[in-house]
Amino acid sequence: MAKKNTVTKTRPLRIVVVDHDVVWLQMMREVIPVCFNEAEIMAISSPMRALSKLELRDPDLLITADKMPRMTGEQLVRILIAKNVNYPILVHSGNDTAQQWVRKYASQGFNVGFLSIEDLERGLNGLKRRIEKMLNRQRSAIKKLV
Repeated sequence: MAKKNTVTKTRPLRIVVVDHDVVWLQMMREVIPVCFNEAEIMAISSPMRALSKLELRDPDLLITADKMPRMTGEQLVRILIAKNVNYPILVHSGNDTAQQWVRKYASQGFNVGFLSIEDLERGLNGLKRRIEKMLNRQRSAIKKLV
């Protein structure tokens, strides 16, 4: 009997974006699907709400602001690291202090990266390259575990 040829369809990329700036969230909703066809974007304006949503389903990537009311990006990252999440986290900020704490976590082996103003100023290609770098780092980490 001949083996049936099946084609598996991969699901769209899931990206959660957390920021209190609704303009930034709207821009990410519009820009990311241009870079990553059919990407599913969940834009959340509250880190606390993001934590509850992330309990339900892991994203392929989390992008968060550093400075937000009630909870900073570093506090959010610390909580997620304590929960042993394994998806990549990309922190965006124009603040050098944020870049320092992100580097500290990355140097400790956590899958955390920094999205700089320069990345964003490079336009879609800069954003796309930075996201791809984080996603590829995640894939290689998973392969090492298996």
